[in-house]
Amino acid sequence: MLKEQTPPSTPPISLIPPEVLFVPVIGPRLSCGPWILGGPWLFGQVCSHWRALSHASPTLWTSITVFATLTQRELILLNTQLARTGAAPLDVHIRFTYISMSSRQFDVFLTTLVSHSARWRALHLQFDANQPPHHTFSALGPGTLPILEKLGFSGNGFYHLEKYDFFEDAPALRRVVLGARGMSSVSRITLPWARLTTYKATYRDAASHFRNLANAANLVDADLDCGEDGPCDDIMLHSTLTLPRLRRLAVSHPELLKRLFAPALQSLYVVGSIEDVPDFLHRSGCTSKLAELTLAECAAPKEEIISLLHQTRGLTKLALDLHSLPTDIVAALRAPECLCPNLGSLLWADFDDELDRKAFADMVLSRCRDSTSVRRLYFVALYAGRRRMKTAGLPLRSFQGLQVLFVNAKIGRSLVAGWRGY
Repeated sequence: MLKEQTPPSTPPISLIPPEVLFVPVIGPRLSCGPWILGGPWLFGQVCSHWRALSHASPTLWTSITVFATLTQRELILLNTQLARTGAAPLDVHIRFTYISMSSRQFDVFLTTLVSHSARWRALHLQFDANQPPHHTFSALGPGTLPILEKLGFSGNGFYHLEKYDFFEDAPALRRVVLGARGMSSVSRITLPWARLTTYKATYRDAASHFRNLANAANLVDADLDCGEDGPCDDIMLHSTLTLPRLRRLAVSHPELLKRLFAPALQSLYVVGSIEDVPDFLHRSGCTSKLAELTLAECAAPKEEIISLLHQTRGLTKLALDLHSLPTDIVAALRAPECLCPNLGSLLWADFDDELDRKAFADMVLSRCRDSTSVRRLYFVALYAGRRRMKTAGLPLRSFQGLQVLFVNAKIGRSLVAGWRGY
């Protein structure tokens, strides 16, 4: 008698949505550099099943990058990609670089892309000249950007953005990036300031920042940069500005803190001097409530750093990029009588290899043992120059419950730059 065959069970991996399954393979879509057939295009070259699966997954195709020098071949590919997005929201990056060499194909596709503006979820515009809005943008207006959440401008040089006045009526806009490293906005831009929750901008003067922030009372995340030379106006001429809901603040020029009040602040990122930090935290009433602190490119005396860490006892995450000898600070962080008793995550950049590796490891272990009187560390990272955490790092790598990351400068510099999250 023949036994009835049991139908094969569905492999668990088949139950994972394609857009989730493919993420580890695709990775983030880079929006700079020459056109490369990466990302979702790769799956069509694996087998017919993967090709069919990728074609049936619109969200895999929604990151669209357009170059001013678009070729006919790229136009065909972009039209194909756009068609495969179906009705999914789009993340659009338009590069107006080399605009003097822009092609007819660029105008053609931009016209098509603008006709899909109702699906734009994120828009990033990149320039290499003081570029006025492209003529196709004249179609943008009230009701044409209903789901736009993120807006960014970047490039090289200084830009007048007042002509980009068609974003005020974007009802979902919450995050804006006005300028980036090497670029500064030097004019006003009309935005729905009262609805914004994230503001990151580079202005040469503090007045422009304060003007924008005064209209953005609902911000929870702000990053203020005044270029390499710092603000060109006198900070003390401005009135103190209150940001009642701000939870995260990053400043490249700490003197800006003299005129800010942030009672709900939980995370602070400061570049350079920390002289104005204690007064700012005290004035905001959040010295003991601050949970995360990052000191970047900090050349402050060790006494100032230790004093600040002594005051901010509630810290759960500390990231340090110091230009001074760190020995005394390592000793002050060692349990049981130590700074930052609630610390759970510690990140340290040591590209000059000045840190005593064994002393660092001993300090970390002192905060991990069951007998410690402080909160146990669960994550520690050291971004080194050429000296690695070999012998000194062995006890840390094998310590149960502690996650460690030890990398050299080649990898570490980009990771440390990412602390800011700009």
